[in-house]
Amino acid sequence: MSDATTPSSPLEKLHDIIVVDQVSAWPPAPIWYIVLLITLAFLTTLYIYLKKQKHYKKAKKEAVNLSSNIISGASTIELSHLNELQHILKRLTKHYYGTKTAALTGKKWARFVSSNCNTLCEDQAFNLLYQAKLSDEQVANLKSILINSIKKMNINKNHINSNKGSL
Repeated sequence: MSDATTPSSPLEKLHDIIVVDQVSAWPPAPIWYIVLLITLAFLTTLYIYLKKQKHYKKAKKEAVNLSSNIISGASTIELSHLNELQHILKRLTKHYYGTKTAALTGKKWARFVSSNCNTLCEDQAFNLLYQAKLSDEQVANLKSILINSIKKMNINKNHINSNKGSL
C-alpha cells in the first residue's frame, strides 16, 4: 500500500528547503548612519557645553582658592587679610555682575552680598573694614561673611541677568 518512493512523514517532504547563510551586518542600514551622526552631534555639543561651563566657573574656583590660601597662610587673621578677602569678593562680583555692582558700598553692598551670596550680612558689616582696630569677634564674624560670600556667590547666568539691571 505504501509506495517506496512516497515519503511516509510530512517532514520528509521538506528536503528541498535550503538553509540560508547568516546575513551580514555590513554595510549597515542607512538609519544607522543617521543614528551615528546624531550621537556624534550630541556628544560634541555636550563636550562644548561642559567646556564652556568649566571656563565660566573658573573665576569663582580661583577666588575660592585665593581666599583659602589667604586664610591658611595666616596664623592670625588681620585687617589686611580681611581687606584682601574683600578685594577678591569685589573682583569676583565685577567678573560676574559687572562694574556697577562691584562699585557698590555700604548698605547697598551688604544687601547685594546678603541676597546674591546666600550669606547673612548686616548693613554695617563691611564698615568694619575701615576701622583701625577690631575685636577678635568682629574679625571672626567678618572673616566668615567674606569667606562664605566668596564660596556661595550665585553665578547662575539666569540669576545674574535678572539682577544686573535691578541694582
